[in-house]
Amino acid sequence: DWLSLTAGGRFIDYRTRDRNRVAFVSESRDLRYTFARLSKGGQLLPGWYKEWYPDAQGNYTYDSLRATPYGDSTLGQSYDFDGFIPDPRGANGFYTKQIPTAWGYKPAIRRSGHGFAPYAEARFNLDQDMFFYVKYAQGWKMPSLFESTLGNSTSAPVADLKPEKNRSWDIGFSLLKQDLWRDGDRLAFKVAWFKNDIDNAITRRFDSSNWAFYVDNVDNYTVSGYELQSGYDAGIAYLDLSASYYQRARTCDAATAKRLREDPYAKWSKLDTTPDCVDGGFGTSFVNAQNPPKYSIHSTLGFRLFDRRLDTGIRRTYNSGPTHELDKPWNTTGSTGLQNIYLPTAIYDFYARWQFTPKAEVELVVSNLRNTYYMDTLAMSLMPGPGRTTRLNVTARF
Repeated sequence: DWLSLTAGGRFIDYRTRDRNRVAFVSESRDLRYTFARLSKGGQLLPGWYKEWYPDAQGNYTYDSLRATPYGDSTLGQSYDFDGFIPDPRGANGFYTKQIPTAWGYKPAIRRSGHGFAPYAEARFNLDQDMFFYVKYAQGWKMPSLFESTLGNSTSAPVADLKPEKNRSWDIGFSLLKQDLWRDGDRLAFKVAWFKNDIDNAITRRFDSSNWAFYVDNVDNYTVSGYELQSGYDAGIAYLDLSASYYQRARTCDAATAKRLREDPYAKWSKLDTTPDCVDGGFGTSFVNAQNPPKYSIHSTLGFRLFDRRLDTGIRRTYNSGPTHELDKPWNTTGSTGLQNIYLPTAIYDFYARWQFTPKAEVELVVSNLRNTYYMDTLAMSLMPGPGRTTRLNVTARF
């Protein structure tokens, strides 16, 4: 048949519950306060003036100064002092702040949802070994425990976190030929274009109004590119070659872009021209540390000798620099989750496996044969990749 059609789908239902609750200020009152410079034995203590709250009658006394909490804490004063100087600004040295008087707790986060993810493929057969194909699939990714629960020290989830919806396209050509140039040989070849569109992608965002981090949805995250897989196996020798090329890795979110453009310091920090769609992600987004290499090439050349008892060869892995250098103001705002710029690298590995008997074999693998200093692509830290590493395995079956 010249045409093959495949279709299917999967229904997904999920429910999550977090026992932690978020506290909030339910009542507060205005408090008028000033500052005092502390001293000990007649010597002024170094540092800034200390906040000075009044007592219950509204008077600023030595006892009320000692009772004033240190900073925003409730642990009391930790300075050892026996004297003080009032704020020399007099009436101009008084300020007002909101002091919490009662706290409440928001309900624990509960989430649930469901969705249907269809799949369809059309295959156009040129013969039994060659065909063109078009694949379309949808997928749902529900918020993970890391993303949907409270407890992370650097970010908090939002209450209405939505599941991700992925729409993927895969269009390509595939070939698999047997006995092409000699008996028993095999030629495989596949080239394809792919695109993943993720609506409501879950990532981290930064809110400059309160310097807080939130795990939230963005409108869309898109990745697209090309991939190649090929190989020829002649029995005594074989060659594999695969490659990938990324066209784009981009985030779109109108709300985040608007927030950055309207920041009070947007013009000074050059955020006033933030576009709705940016390469990589906005500041503090997890995707900034996961920007794939523009292109990668993986190749293997191997030999089978001594009646195929010895299988040995060399692997080469080449990675270019990242698809995008994320150095724009909208990529770096928040000062964390920044991209690690990795350099192009070529890593060589050697392997050999000798089979003594049908039940015993020894394997030698030398990774990073040239002991190259490099950083892994998509690395979350500046820790370099492993240097030359030798591994010897002996396997026996009884």
